[in-house]
Amino acid sequence: MSTETGRMRRHLRRTLPLAAGLVAIGALSGGGLVWAHGNATEISACVEPRTGYLVYGRSCGGANITWSQQGPAGPAGQAGPAGPQGAPGPKGAAGKGIEASPAEIQLRTHPPKGLRAAPGKPDLVRLAKLKPSLAGDGVWAFASFHDQDIPLTSLKTAFDPKGIAHLDVPAGRYVIFAKAYGHAYPEDILGFVVCTVVAGADSDTSGMRGTSTLALTVVHSFAEPGRIALRCAGFASLLRHAKITAIRVDVLKNAYVEAG
Repeated sequence: MSTETGRMRRHLRRTLPLAAGLVAIGALSGGGLVWAHGNATEISACVEPRTGYLVYGRSCGGANITWSQQGPAGPAGQAGPAGPQGAPGPKGAAGKGIEASPAEIQLRTHPPKGLRAAPGKPDLVRLAKLKPSLAGDGVWAFASFHDQDIPLTSLKTAFDPKGIAHLDVPAGRYVIFAKAYGHAYPEDILGFVVCTVVAGADSDTSGMRGTSTLALTVVHSFAEPGRIALRCAGFASLLRHAKITAIRVDVLKNAYVEAG
């Protein structure tokens, strides 16, 4: 036996089992010849009968076999360990409105008769200058004042409130304080003062006779820039040192409670 013949036989012993397995795969796939080209999902070849080599793209007189480029998906692997905790996300925007009880909602939707909203519109130009500063965190306070005497002497307008002071604020939740010093003329025992601080549909009222300081407080949430007003009516009296202070807060809860 020649050396060349020995090499051929050894080659056949190595390749024939592989060819037989590939032929079996081709038979299970249903047979048929699909030549490999482009992005085909299957590859087909012919087993050369003399050498056992695979021949692509043409028939070689041997068995035709076909196999897929991509096999079936294997089983899912085990879940990996949990990753480290991420950094905290940005702070969310504050929601609108105040958490209110049904009784509060009734009062806001049906305000007391005679309650009038703060006259005029907020000074948007002045408030716009505050925007860069208001972008920071923290509590912000806004205030206005009128210290000069304001006489309340006419009986004709004794029950017609007039504007004493006002304060324009950006949108937000506010705790609001207002005060004024009232003085009735000593010679007139009928002298009185009644003041109301108004923020939207929320208000507080206080009155006095003689000489006293009126103190008022109210909370309100402005969905957009708004105006707070201190309005007073009276007779044979005067007011001075009127002040309004509004403190903007992140959270505001205002709950109605029964007496007792």
